[in-house]
Formats: sequence, structure tokens, C-alpha cells
Amino acid sequence: LGYLLSALDIRAKEALRERTFRALAYYNYKNLESLPLQLWSDKLFVIKLLKSVEHVQNSPSITTYYSLMTSRIPSGFWSCRKFVTACVSSTGGGTLLEHAAPELKADPTIARMAVEQSGRALQFVSEDLKDDRATVEAALNRCPLALEFASSAIRADEALVTKVIEQDGRTLAFADTCLKAKRTVVMAAVKRTGAALQHAPRFQSDREVVETAVTQDGCAVRFANAAMKVE
Repeated sequence: LGYLLSALDIRAKEALRERTFRALAYYNYKNLESLPLQLWSDKLFVIKLLKSVEHVQNSPSITTYYSLMTSRIPSGFWSCRKFVTACVSSTGGGTLLEHAAPELKADPTIARMAVEQSGRALQFVSEDLKDDRATVEAALNRCPLALEFASSAIRADEALVTKVIEQDGRTLAFADTCLKAKRTVVMAAVKRTGAALQHAPRFQSDREVVETAVTQDGCAVRFANAAMKVE
């Protein structure tokens, strides 16, 4: 009898899980706010919710959806490798790494999954991995502006930074000071994004650099030296 009751209890939980999932997936993400507490303690159910993010209706953004979830997920889940792996590999879920236990933030495999979903997840990996070229490059491929979160050594790597700048000149803002003083690096930045001139004060009086920036974006003239504006 005990076995039968246990089996019925499991089936009842599964039925509740499926009914709730369907309600969330096909009606409104705000239903998250009224979920029974017992479902939030069901790790498999929470993982399924994470994986359903693309199908939830009326959600203003993935960020909002995940924010509603993380405020309700039991803290103990974030020490579970399987759970964190499911989180960071979900669509747009890379930044959920923020909530993971320190030892999981230092795990190269989990970190790589996270930054491949969201380059900005680089800010949440361990300090050692912020200096790991493979991890950083994976993040930059996803979001060049993730350079902001790389180690100082990587932000001073001219070859890597130039490659990133050629994708998005705004990343000059996060390059090491020594690179902001290099003409070739600054030229690469303003060719791509004229407004990058604001991050290169040393070259705001350099005619060629300023002209290149203004050609790319006329509004970049506001970052030129006053004397250059008169000319």
C-alpha cells in the first residue's frame, strides 16, 4: 500500500508539473508569481521552465523572465553542477552564472557555456578565467563589449584588442591605457566607430584621426579638440 501511495504521489506531482508548465508556456509568464512553493523545490520542473523561455507568451524580455525565476529558486540549487549547467546553457541564460556557487564559476566548462550564451557573463566567472584566453575569446565572439570584464593583461594584448575593436570601436573604452595611446589601435577604432574618439584624448588634435572619426560619424566632431572644431 505504501508503494502504491508513493507511486500515486509521484504521478500527482508530475501531473501538477505538466499542468503548470502548460499554463506558463501558453498563457502568461506572470503566472510564475503564483506558483506553489512545492514546485519551486522541484529541480526538474525549474529546469524545464528555464528551457521553455522561448515559448513563454507575453514576456517583455528573457531578462525579466529569468529575474522572476531567480528570486524564487532555492539557494541550494546553485551549488548543483547539473542545475547550473542547465541554467547557463539555456537561451540567453549565461548571466545566470551570477548566482552559481564560487567553485562552479571557476569551472572552465560551465564558464564556457555561460559566455557562449551571453558574452557579458564573463563578469561572473572566476578571476583566473577572466585571464583565460579561450574563455575570454568565446565571450568576445558573443559580445565584443565583454572586453570590459577581461583581465588587465588581456586588455593590454594589442593583437586581441585590435581584433575586437575592428568589430566594435566602442571597445576602445576598455582597452588598456597603453593601447589608447597607440595610433594604429585608435585609428582602427574610429574607422569602425567614430565616437570612439572620446576614448582617445591623445589623438583628439590629430587631424587624420579626427577626420577619420568624423567621416564615419559626423557627431564625433564633438569629441575633437576645440581648435580642430574651428578648423
